[in-house]
Amino acid sequence: MTWEKLMVIFEDIKSEAFDSMTISEILNDLSYLSPHENLYVASGVYLDGSFGSYRGYYNDMAIGYSTTETGLFRVEDFETILRNALAAGSMMSYKNGDYPITPDTKVWLAEENDLGEMIVAIRRIDGNAYIITKQD
Repeated sequence: MTWEKLMVIFEDIKSEAFDSMTISEILNDLSYLSPHENLYVASGVYLDGSFGSYRGYYNDMAIGYSTTETGLFRVEDFETILRNALAAGSMMSYKNGDYPITPDTKVWLAEENDLGEMIVAIRRIDGNAYIITKQD
C-alpha cells in the first residue's frame, strides 16, 4: 500500500471520530493485537513512556512522545504505559490539582506544555497496527 493511500485511510478514520479514546477502550482494542506486534503512531512520532495530565483538559491524560526513535514501538509497550498510569492512580495537573487516573480517563498524545492530539483509534491496516490521532 502506498503512503498516499494510507494517509487517505487515516483521514477517513479521523473524520468519523469525535472524542478521545479512554484507557479502557484503548486496552480493549490492543487486546486484539499480538503483544509483540509493532505499533506505529500514524503521525510518525514515537511513544516515550511518559504520562501525565493533559494540558488542554487536566482530567484527561497525555501520553508523551518523541520525534526520535525511543525503542517503545510494540503493542506491549503501549499497554505497559497505560497499566503503569492506572497503577499510579493519579496525576498532577498544570494547576497543581490532583486528578484520578481510571479506566474512563481520556487519552491524548502530547508532549509537556503541548496540546497534542487526541487518540481516536487503534487499527490494523494492511498488516500493520497504528495509533491514529487527530487534533481537537
